[in-house]
Amino acid sequence: MTVDARPSHFWTVNYTGFVILTASILGGGAGQGYWTDHLVEILMLPAVFIGITNIGHSRFETAGRAFALFVLTFLALQFLPVSTPKSLPVFAGLDHLNLWTASPEKSLNSATFLACLVGFGLFVSLMPDEQHQRLVKFVFLGLAIQMLIGLIQLSYSANTEADGYLPFIIRSGLFSNENHLSAFVFAAIPLVAWRFLSLEARPLVYIVAALLIVGFLFAVGSRAGMALSAGLSVFCLFWFMLARQPISYRLVYVALGAAIFLFVMAQNGMDTALEGDLRQVFFKNTLKAIQDHWLFGTGIGTFTLVYPYYQPDSEIINVYANHAHNDLLEFYLEGGVLAGLILVSGAVLVVKNMFRSPLAQAGALSVFALGIHSIVDYPLRTFANAATLTVLFAIILSVKPAPKPDTNSIGY
Repeated sequence: MTVDARPSHFWTVNYTGFVILTASILGGGAGQGYWTDHLVEILMLPAVFIGITNIGHSRFETAGRAFALFVLTFLALQFLPVSTPKSLPVFAGLDHLNLWTASPEKSLNSATFLACLVGFGLFVSLMPDEQHQRLVKFVFLGLAIQMLIGLIQLSYSANTEADGYLPFIIRSGLFSNENHLSAFVFAAIPLVAWRFLSLEARPLVYIVAALLIVGFLFAVGSRAGMALSAGLSVFCLFWFMLARQPISYRLVYVALGAAIFLFVMAQNGMDTALEGDLRQVFFKNTLKAIQDHWLFGTGIGTFTLVYPYYQPDSEIINVYANHAHNDLLEFYLEGGVLAGLILVSGAVLVVKNMFRSPLAQAGALSVFALGIHSIVDYPLRTFANAATLTVLFAIILSVKPAPKPDTNSIGY
């Protein structure tokens, strides 16, 4: 009798869905060291262990498995005794550590965050497609909870803030930032389109659901939510209506839609939380830092240590930058060339595998929407959005057929 490490029992979906739902409810903060994030990481541990130790059973193809191993290696590299150039004064007292990262404490927090997501994604990749479809229901449940709480908040005449319940101030839904709530909500639109346009062929239900989501985000007041939700709703409607068109034709449609999104972003701005041209200031200063650390990076999670040394004195009194407001730039600053390779290879894998199923296509549209938003904000610094992206990424890359369960084996 052999032991089958593949998750083949019914509890797997419920456990995985519970983790997704918990991340959706508690993972709305974008800082480091929150006990809520650590709780989700603890809940993920069984999945992380099974996913990483059974990478050979993953439904990822060779490129997908290599990508997962590359990310894990990148994280481990942060703590190896490898000396990298650290020219800023903040690094002077850390030279004796002789590690890749400039701040082992901050990098440990970020590495735990990312390693748990990689392992969790590998665990999801062990599941067959029918279980992937069931996981989407938990995403919808998290969406319903966040929208319900958001509607209750909107029913008050003044802005409501709740402090003392979670380790961050709750400002919109259960998120600390209305833009990150908006990212969580609009990322679900392609999944709603998949459910009601592809799986059930009920376009009227989709249109009503999309109008409710878009209307909710307009009420929330995030310009990112307004632009992306409205555009994405229309885009998904035509995308699934063109399901029988050649792939090349639909890829052109993707490129055109992305160009329109970027144009709208450039013309209207995407964040009510920042005034004037502060975002451009953050970008400029971050790019200056990248010029000095483009090869090795400064270590994941070290942005708040590095940025002040590239911030003009005139900005210090009025502006505190906890993030670059661009996840891509911030990740590159912290990880260097290796981080850039991770971003590029991840995008290539999504494009390469997105047409394997209608659900994978919906997942890819959600990933691209989150990617576009990440150009002007940091939605993926919240566990809620990062966990959703991880599940969708795993669904997209699960190309290989799921093995049939062995009736003579003992599953988890």
